[in-house]
Amino acid sequence: MPAPRTTFGIVDVGDMLDKATRELDRLKATERDAEVRDHAVNFAWTAWHIADWAWEEIKDAGRVAEITAKVAAALAGDTKWQNAQPLNRFREYIRQTFIPDLEYCGPVAVQTKHREQSDPRLRADLAALVSVRVERPLIENAVVPFFFAPSEYVVSPAIDMVQLRATAKYDEAAGKSQAVPIFERILAGWRNALTTLQLI
Repeated sequence: MPAPRTTFGIVDVGDMLDKATRELDRLKATERDAEVRDHAVNFAWTAWHIADWAWEEIKDAGRVAEITAKVAAALAGDTKWQNAQPLNRFREYIRQTFIPDLEYCGPVAVQTKHREQSDPRLRADLAALVSVRVERPLIENAVVPFFFAPSEYVVSPAIDMVQLRATAKYDEAAGKSQAVPIFERILAGWRNALTTLQLI
């Protein structure tokens, strides 16, 4: 497909996968707090939206019926996704089949864009993932790894950090050390998924 002028030369799902790889490389290479935040959020945005790019390429290639059949078979026992939009069903198929950790990118991608994360199940999962040691209200000297802090404690991990920093110790290094192995699994999962689906 022709390169949309608004995407700076990123024209297909392979380019998005390469962008996610670069973001992860940058995250690994920096120790500066602001850069850690930027690259972590950029990776999550990119990894979450690879599904959108993949789905568009599936449509462009006339493979919707083929992939929809795979999705339907994989999600057959999961009634939650029966009436979901095709893109959301496809993303869930990718998560269940190839990348269980992809769900951790969703709240970051959505929360940093829209400020709000309304899914309590995901908030609970994120809190459990990092064993956040904070109670309501925020406690002086509590430790909250920056990247996966649930929204009860900070509305947006990328933007609204002043309130949290005013009352709690923020452990940037712990956030990075937890995010990197998860991101490595997500990146490998996407590479496997896109290869298996013959999209790269």
